[in-house]
Amino acid sequence: MAEFFNEVAATTEEQAAATDDIAARIDHVLGDVARTDDEANRIGNQIHETSVQANRLRLELIGNIPRLEDAQLVRVVITEHLLWKWWLYNMILGYHVIDEKELLDHRRCRLGQWYEQARNRTPLSSMDSFRAIEEPHIQVHRLAEEIHRLILAGEKAKARSRLADLERASQEVVGHLRQLLQDLKTGKAQTLHAAVSGADTR
Repeated sequence: MAEFFNEVAATTEEQAAATDDIAARIDHVLGDVARTDDEANRIGNQIHETSVQANRLRLELIGNIPRLEDAQLVRVVITEHLLWKWWLYNMILGYHVIDEKELLDHRRCRLGQWYEQARNRTPLSSMDSFRAIEEPHIQVHRLAEEIHRLILAGEKAKARSRLADLERASQEVVGHLRQLLQDLKTGKAQTLHAAVSGADTR
């Protein structure tokens, strides 16, 4: 069983690395105004399809495991957050639709659901790296909501201009999650088992 969990953890890390690669490419697409519309659309479609495939693989893996340990679950949450951000980027490009409730309420996304569940558990909830996640995560959703409103108003240029702020907040969230993962590895918290099934995903 331990070997199986290690394989899952390794796979999740590979997904996170792949998502980081997607991030670099999509930032390039959004930032390079010299690209033709056809090329941008082609690359945007490729990015969206890659995200969908990574998400499908992740869901298949998680669906076969009823419970994960702390470190494994944090890896999954990191990937969840990065994929959620890609759905937002793809929404800006017109390739994806995000549930508006996930934009308005930071507790509705997978990271938010995990955080709300874990905040009542000790000693995890008392760790600095855990508590530091909440504020930048709220900021991510505030910016996402603003971007969504701008898109609905047809102001895509303004929406894209807010991406840098969203990216900074997102990187802060991921940084705290990775610090939490490191804290767990070094024994600063006991093992917490948390269910990951049954949450809304895309």
